[in-house]
Order: sequence, then C-alpha cells, then structure tokens
Amino acid sequence: MGSLKVGDMVMNPNGSPVRIGDIVEQGIQEVYEVEFQDGRVVRCGANHLWATCRNGKKFYIMPTKEYAKRKLTQGSKGKEHYPYKVPAINPLRFDEKPIHIDPYVLGILLGDGYICGSQVRFSTADQFIVEELSRRLPDYIIKKIESDKYAYAIISKDKKHNNLNREFNITGIPKINGSLILKKLGIKVKANKKFIPENYKYTSVENRFELVRGLMDTDGSVTNGASTFVSTSEQLIDDLQFVLRSLGIRCHKSKEIEGRFGVEFNNGCKSNILSHWELCITTQEDIFKLPRKLEKIRKDRKYNYNGIGIKAIRRTGKFEKQRCLCIDNENHLYITKDFIPTHNSYKGGSMLCRNYYLIPNSKSYVYASNKQYLTDDGILTKAWDYMDFIDKNTAWGKKRSVNTAMRKRAGFFTKDEFGNEVELGYKSEIIGVTLKDNPDIVRGKKAKLILFEEAGSFKELGAAWQIARPSVEVDGVAFGTMIAFGCVCKGSRVWTSDGNCINIENLKQEDGIIGWDTYQASIQNIENINPIS
Repeated sequence: MGSLKVGDMVMNPNGSPVRIGDIVEQGIQEVYEVEFQDGRVVRCGANHLWATCRNGKKFYIMPTKEYAKRKLTQGSKGKEHYPYKVPAINPLRFDEKPIHIDPYVLGILLGDGYICGSQVRFSTADQFIVEELSRRLPDYIIKKIESDKYAYAIISKDKKHNNLNREFNITGIPKINGSLILKKLGIKVKANKKFIPENYKYTSVENRFELVRGLMDTDGSVTNGASTFVSTSEQLIDDLQFVLRSLGIRCHKSKEIEGRFGVEFNNGCKSNILSHWELCITTQEDIFKLPRKLEKIRKDRKYNYNGIGIKAIRRTGKFEKQRCLCIDNENHLYITKDFIPTHNSYKGGSMLCRNYYLIPNSKSYVYASNKQYLTDDGILTKAWDYMDFIDKNTAWGKKRSVNTAMRKRAGFFTKDEFGNEVELGYKSEIIGVTLKDNPDIVRGKKAKLILFEEAGSFKELGAAWQIARPSVEVDGVAFGTMIAFGCVCKGSRVWTSDGNCINIENLKQEDGIIGWDTYQASIQNIENINPIS
C-alpha cells in the first residue's frame, strides 16, 4: 500500500476497478494479523476497518481491535463455524492479455499433457475430453497411441508440420516455434515444475474459468460434495489458487503431503505416490466440464459459499506507520492482499478529531439525512474510535464533560467559591445532527467545521448549504470550513467552475465543482466550493 497514491486504481469486490480518492495517514499503530478460514493472512493496523456479515444477517463495520475482542471461531475442531465473514467478491475483470492457445486445452495439457519426442500427448480415459479437444483444435487430429491404452497425440493436419509441438498455428500467428511456446506455457517441463503462464492468470473472466475447468477435468476430483485439485508442482497449485481467488472462489492450500511407495489400489495395482499439494475448493460455480464430475458435484454439493470467515486476529507486538485509503465508490470497499475485501477509511472522522484536539473552544458539526450515517457504522462512530485511541495512548487526551453517541465535548466541571458548578478545560466539541428533510435545522449554528455526510442522500442539500453558510462566515469572510462528503457513480453529471456540465469520470484534477444533476434531473448549484487540489 505504501506505493499507492491518490488517483491510482484498485479493485472493488464487484469486480471493477475504482479510484483512490484520498489517502489518510494514520501514524504509528500496532500491527495486527487477520487470519481467514482458508489460510489467507492480512496485516493491518488496530483501527483498520472491516466490513463483515454476522451469521448471514446484520452487516458490521468495525476496526480490527474490536473484532479481536469478539469470539471469532465457534464449534469443535473439524466443524468450526466463523460468525464474522467478509463478503464474497465477484470475478475480477482484468485488462485482457493475449493468449496463445485455447485456455481449456491448456488446462488439459497442464493436467495430463506431456511431450514424447517431438509429439504433444495427453492421457485420458474420458472420451468427452478427446472429443472436446478435437472440437477446439480444428486444425489438428487427435490420434490414439496404440501402445498406451489412455494416450493420445495431437497431430497437425498440415503435412508440413506433423504435430502440435512443431507448429502452434492455432495461435493465428504463422511460423511460430511450437516448442518454445510449449515451454513458455509450462508444458515442456517436468511435472513438478508446471505452472500457469502469467497472461492466462490475467485473461478474461470466461477464459480463466475455462482454464480452471481444463485443470479440474484432469487433476480435480469430487469427494462428498467438495472439490479438490492435486499436483506435484507447488507452483501450479499456487497459480491455480491465484486464479480461483481472482474469480471469487474460496480455496485452501494444504501443507506438502509426503510421498508413499508401493501403495496398493482397489484394482490390485501398486504404484508410488509422489510428494504433492492439494487445493480444497468451495464454490457454487461449475468448475468442471467433464459430465461425470460435473454431475457428481451438482448432486453432492453441500457447501453454501457466502463469504470468507475471520478465523483469528493476533497482535504482533510490532508498531508501524499505517495509512488508509478512501475509495470513490458507493460500498466503500476495495480488494487488498490475496483478494480479501476490506473497508476504506473515513477521512471526515480524522478531520473532526483534528479540530477537536487542536482548536480550543471550537465546534464541529456533522449533518446527515439519516442517523445511521452518523452512528452505528457511521462517521461519528469512527471519530469516537480515533478519540478513544488518542485519549488512551497519547498525551493529547482530553477529559469529556459531555460524552454521548451524538456529541462529545472536552472539558470538566468544578465548583467555584460560591458552590456553583463551572465548566473548565479545552471545551472543543463535535456534534452530530440529523436533518432528514428539514434543511432549516442548520440555521444559527456557528462552527469551525461543518461536514455534510453522504451528501448524495440529501433531498435539500442546496438549501441546507445556503442556510449553513453564515455558520462559517461573516460578511462574506470565512472563519470556518464546509465540506460535502459522498460518492457519485460513473455517468453522473456535474457542473464545473467554468460552467460546463460533464460526466463525473471526465472531471479533471484542476476543475472545480459547483453543482450536479439530481436523480430528478434538476440542477442545484452549490457556490463557493473550492476547486479540487
């Protein structure tokens, strides 16, 4: 995260890229490790926000340190249940990279393909796979190898080039060296060195699914409704895990499973089992194409994948500089390490705390159309978390003469010589106000800072803004600041300071916004909003 800057794009759990609107420096904080049920681990600060669903019901947004206080794992070993789950993600849409072979064919060859002399071969007992490769490789003949019950060669119909290894003309690129391509594709290597080429990890969603199906049709299996993939190549396991997680599919990599020699199978045959790794896969998606496996998984599937459970949260005892992202989208989520969805920061909460601790006798107001934007998981809740941390861990702490869910006031009470109660101290204040549909509530309030939270939800924002202006200025001279926070979706129309009406995605850094089209297509101009810097 350290290299990210405002304007960079990150991935949203809905599968699309979103812009970083701001980066909030959080200072030095203790580092926590958040472990998820499928083995993924994310490092973050104590106050980093996570959006979770508890037991499929209420949605929670809390900092890491609050989740750490709660019971995260329930049930006995082997049947653990994780009540707090981060949401599942949709398949991520990458910038499509060029590929040289049908992804399903590549999956089959990575699973059961090999090179014998100058021939590309594969082994299968399923006629479906033979027919599927014949359909997908119209310029080639799938030839049975008589000396091997399950072996087939891929032979070019062009007499000048007798097999797939010599000429990879299915690429549409003439005179290309097939051997080199096969090597780059991870086929012309030993079984324990196979891998998924980089371009196939970042190809289209459908191509990635087809690659997965080719791999699962060969080295995948179904047991009691659960899908598994086995390989002697740890790199192939890691690559497939990356692809699956990029598609929103939960999977867990096992530790290395030691090899065994002379293992006897049910048919009486003995064989050696090499050291290998296993991927356990949980999904409602059809990751098989082979009918016998597809029917089995559809029949036996027992798991309902509705998110990724938080298994444990550990304090590391280390302290590092932390920074949080503010994301320009409506759900405030972005994808962090290993495709884990997480919540962005509340910049407004930081601004409120800054005024509270640095400006004595100051007032800061937060206006919202609905109380839920302030309390519960809203901006005030986040500000209170910041304040609690500062009061507990720094020399900036302040006693509070007023301490409620909607209002905090620094100070303390004492009695004078006449026995009267007197308030002393810093006396800075943060106040939350719910306007609903009555903009006149803001009238007559003097403030150093006024925030309109989730501004897009106000029906009368223009009127509220104009009524609030005297709260931060006298005779046109400003002594305070007003800011409207909110998310605007792609396609929304905004008015710039030069009078042009454009789509929000075409807004330039130097443009100033003076208003926008509402859903009713009316125009509300908001004056004196400074240009974006």
